[in-house]
Amino acid sequence: MKVLLTGGAGFIGGHTAERLLKRGDDVVIIDNLTTYYDVALKRECLEILNKCGPGKVTFKEVDLVNRDAVRAIFEEHRPDVVCHLAAQAGVRYSIEHVDENVATNIMGTTNILECARDFKPRNVVCASSSSVYGESSVAPFSEDQ
Repeated sequence: MKVLLTGGAGFIGGHTAERLLKRGDDVVIIDNLTTYYDVALKRECLEILNKCGPGKVTFKEVDLVNRDAVRAIFEEHRPDVVCHLAAQAGVRYSIEHVDENVATNIMGTTNILECARDFKPRNVVCASSSSVYGESSVAPFSEDQ
């Protein structure tokens, strides 16, 4: 199976990619390597993934806001499944960088979903931040809080 994975150079995305590779999937990673987290760690993650699945990882350094670039990746790779994990993280950061946050999290996600509608992968999985639960003290968190 071919999986398009956004945010695949990050901590959660890298572990997701590793698991997909171990089960035999081809993984196309889109990540813009934002400097919000250490880029050296992201590059190291990509090196590890290439060793984990030689010839089964394709990396595209693309910002999801770039609709044409995202569309070109869908066109070229025709993923069976999309796993959308990319996002601009950080509640405090989002308050100080509203435009960047809206562009990445809303427009980037919209571009992924529009391409999924047009290219029709079997499944699309989108993740969310635990920040959506606010200051709830009830654990485990659930969508109805």
